[in-house]
Amino acid sequence: MKSYDEGNFLLSDRLSNYLPGLRGTDKKDIIIKDMLYHQSGLPATINFFEMAIDKDSYRGSLYSGRKDNNHPLQYDARTYVNTNFRFDPDMISKNKKVGFDIEAGRDFYIHNSFADSITAGIVRSKMGTKDKYLYSCINFILLKMMVEQQLNVRMDRFLDEYFYQRLGATTMTYNPLRKMDAAVITPSENDQFVRRQVLRGYVHDEAAAFQGGVSGNAGLFASATDLAKVLQLYLNEGYYGGERYLSTKTCRLFTTSKSPVSRRGLGFDKPDALNTNLSPCGELTPASVYGHTGYTGTCFWIDPDNNLFFIFLSNRTFPSRTNTRLFTLNIRTRIQDAIYESMTD
Repeated sequence: MKSYDEGNFLLSDRLSNYLPGLRGTDKKDIIIKDMLYHQSGLPATINFFEMAIDKDSYRGSLYSGRKDNNHPLQYDARTYVNTNFRFDPDMISKNKKVGFDIEAGRDFYIHNSFADSITAGIVRSKMGTKDKYLYSCINFILLKMMVEQQLNVRMDRFLDEYFYQRLGATTMTYNPLRKMDAAVITPSENDQFVRRQVLRGYVHDEAAAFQGGVSGNAGLFASATDLAKVLQLYLNEGYYGGERYLSTKTCRLFTTSKSPVSRRGLGFDKPDALNTNLSPCGELTPASVYGHTGYTGTCFWIDPDNNLFFIFLSNRTFPSRTNTRLFTLNIRTRIQDAIYESMTD
């Protein structure tokens, strides 16, 4: 939104205008607006960590739909994994040393060249159907790369200096262990597959972790109080504490626009009034609401009609991402409906 405010791109522009590595590929015609709507045709995600595995270190497949001797560990609701693999020592090190500056976990460092592998992996990925809704982390990984080039600064540094410090959101940060003790950070998973440790203060999402914890799709930590400051900035249409951070026009564009083929907004999610069973919001939520839900269970929703926001911080993936109770019990949507019922009462 800030880069758009600065006039660095149009929503109708091709992403390849700003990321030359996509030119001459089947990604060359992807439109920025379609990425924000999650209808670009890019895959949902890519397991970049597989590119760092020594392929000769294990036999058979890495994944299976059922538990067996080769796949003893349940990874998610439908997948079991082979844990008898090693990472390529040219890519992963237990110690920080020359060339291994990307920290993805405790005693887990990635070679600096892996950033090129991530870009190459995205270029090689198979495109799906354009103009069809599919939530994709890859959209926001690429958008982060684009904005960093436009603003000529790393995403974490820019956000910290321009937004979070000025807002007084002192706990809102990427890579929080550089600023605070692990004891005040909620663990997100006992990961026995990729990083093989309890993840505490390191981003849960592997795609973001293998980028050093700073990504467009994941990696941001915050307390509820500091997240509230950013959400109030949205409610105020770019204004907070006597300062303007974003133009009113840009805020309204991004928070009110809606995809012609899905419920999605420009970067934000929205209620699905046509199919309440699939809606990420409660049944009583106004159509104007916009927000986001994260893989670890966290969500926020902003309601400009009633001048309120709802924050739900969660680590539903601890100790395991196989935990689906938040979804099956509809906990977040029931809380949201309770808020609106109390207002009606």
